[in-house]
Amino acid sequence: MRFEEIFLEKADLQKFEMYRTLVSQHGEPLTITDLSGRLGLSYQQSYNVFQELSRDMADLDGATKAAVKHTLTRGEPVLPVDVYRAKLLEGAIAF
Repeated sequence: MRFEEIFLEKADLQKFEMYRTLVSQHGEPLTITDLSGRLGLSYQQSYNVFQELSRDMADLDGATKAAVKHTLTRGEPVLPVDVYRAKLLEGAIAF
């Protein structure tokens, strides 16, 4: 079992999994439909998680939400995956 699965709430875990999936594409763009298939979520769930992820990244990076969305859909990292994971874990109830 991974560390994130123990400490993160479901919503944060979904955001982390989506971010990791997006940046693992190394510049290959993904659509919401692609993400929903890879993560096993409905289109609506994937859309909502993507919106929350975009908000998180904009808050952490200081960029606009539109710029973050553009960067994410191109498969480029806004922050290193480990930095985002650490930020999510800092906000977890267990910590």
